[in-house]
Formats: sequence, C-alpha cells, structure tokens
Amino acid sequence: MSAIEVLQSVFVAWVFYGIFGGLIILVLCGAITGIIIGKKYSGSKHNKNKMIILWSSVISAIPVFLLSVLDFIIGPW
Repeated sequence: MSAIEVLQSVFVAWVFYGIFGGLIILVLCGAITGIIIGKKYSGSKHNKNKMIILWSSVISAIPVFLLSVLDFIIGPW
C-alpha cells in the first residue's frame, strides 16, 4: 500500500467519522436535549444550566460510544 493510498484511506475515514459521528450528530443530540431539559427545569429550583450541560453530555455520549464500536458493528473497512 503506497503513501497516497494510506492518505486517501485516512481522509475518507476522517470525513466519514466527522460527518456521521463528530459534528452533526453530537450537535443535534446536544441541542435537542438542551431544549427538552431547559423546558423541563424552567420552573424548578434546580440550576437549569447545570442540568442542561449534564443531560446534554450524557445523551451525546451515546453516539460517541456507537461510533467507537462502529468497526465491530459494520466490519472493518
């Protein structure tokens, strides 16, 4: 395998993981969870901002975990 082929494979993996696991899915999970939790704790005596950060982090960890085991799910490239 030449250096060009290796760089092409690295670039494809970088784009794939970046689009499907990195940016889009994490932003959507964090935003949707933030909106839902913000509405849920709007009248509560709990600190709303802490709850939004906590739950957005917890929910966004799910796609990160799925992305980390993606090779076992769909097989090697």
